Amino acid sequence: MPTQKLTAEIIAAAILGFEQQKRHIDTKIAELRAMLPGGSTGTATTPEVSTRRRKKFSVAARSRAQSGNTGSNDQKIRIHPHLR
Repeated sequence: MPTQKLTAEIIAAAILGFEQQKRHIDTKIAELRAMLPGGSTGTATTPEVSTRRRKKFSVAARSRAQSGNTGSNDQKIRIHPHLR
């Protein structure tokens, strides 16, 4: 099985997806903590707001992404529906 090259675009998309999953998990944890006796504290259940700014892609990278050409002819990468 050929190894795919991890481009900056793929890594950035993966990070965004994982951050979204983390926010979803943090929300679920907060809901579960609220079910415990004594309720929950506001600071412990509030998801952490990211102060990190998103990287801006170059014009060439945006045009490649828009056209669907990632530079690889091997196979398209399937993105899990939750990561879209």
